[in-house]
Amino acid sequence: MNPETLGNSKPKTWEPVEPNFYRNLKSGIYYSRFGLNGPRTFKSLKTSVLTVARLRHKKKMADIEKARQSGITLSKDIRTLGDIARIFGERLKASTEQDDSTKTNYLNWLKRLQDALPNFDRVLPGSLTFNTLLDLRNRLAIDYSPASVNQTLSLLRTLLRIAREFHLVTDDPFVAPDGAVQKSIWSPKKTRKPMLPSKHDMARIFDEMEKPQGGSRIALLTAQAKAAAEHARFLAYSGARLEEGNAACMEDWRGDTIHLHGTKSESSDRVIPVTRELRALLTRIKKTRPTGPVLTVRTSRGALERACERLGLPRLRHHDLRHYFATVCIESGVDIPTVSRWLGHSDGGTLAMKTYGHLRDEHSLQAIRKVSFSDEPAAGSTPA
Repeated sequence: MNPETLGNSKPKTWEPVEPNFYRNLKSGIYYSRFGLNGPRTFKSLKTSVLTVARLRHKKKMADIEKARQSGITLSKDIRTLGDIARIFGERLKASTEQDDSTKTNYLNWLKRLQDALPNFDRVLPGSLTFNTLLDLRNRLAIDYSPASVNQTLSLLRTLLRIAREFHLVTDDPFVAPDGAVQKSIWSPKKTRKPMLPSKHDMARIFDEMEKPQGGSRIALLTAQAKAAAEHARFLAYSGARLEEGNAACMEDWRGDTIHLHGTKSESSDRVIPVTRELRALLTRIKKTRPTGPVLTVRTSRGALERACERLGLPRLRHHDLRHYFATVCIESGVDIPTVSRWLGHSDGGTLAMKTYGHLRDEHSLQAIRKVSFSDEPAAGSTPA
């Protein structure tokens, strides 16, 4: 008989390797054991290789000692995800960096997370594992789009960062032991192929935006409608992101080019050639506003959506105007890498190829007529 099982003793589970460093005899996995603001617990080092485990254990214990010496004492009232969510809400409310719309989005994502994670208010941050996150992602994916799923997971990761501030967790379940983000947690995104209007319909939309809709203050409404139409036209004719369009100044226009101040990254800061329509728009604006901001309103989304609705056309967003710019450029014969540079992409055209590699039906039908697999010239082509 095994002497370890004599009497009432249980089979041995843990084998001490050195102080605070153990091997689980059942799984062979190594663990660190420590206590921080609570009872001592075992924390997996996620390896059965002794040399690797020693390195990870050494780093983990150094982090724990650093936390102890920081002098931060946990409040007994801050222990669960519910507690962390309240801290997040207080910080969000006090923040001056996000507008009200962004704050509302964050609160909606938090509500979605609370509904999807069982017993959210009582969950201990340290209990969340890679498998927990996978289960959460799969539950969210039943009712929400990949983008919504990833927004919710991203918010959970923000909550875990706050938990680390209070030393409630030492590991990030979103990150693998080698330090790489575990991409399999995130829901794969689907490339959105926007339904864009033809050039004729886009011109109708802009004209419709300029029409004031009712009201007694006709002069004010006319000015507002004109400003919204200018805003939408500028985004459509330049390919600028919303923030880039709002940051543009008349001084940035240099005749044949305009400097777009990249707001997404350093590489997005760029100088692009001015299209004929953009030149005409800037020329009109310069007559009344020769200096200062190009645009007098910061959004045209509401006016854009209402104009589409009145015309019976699919609804457009600000970003769809950027898609429209890229599509018209490509259909006019501009190569995708060049369009990618005009858009301020930093990937050499990879994203643009994925998004705009397709052509609209109208353009595809025109292009296929030029293709022939015989010596006979294709319909619509010019014989050599």
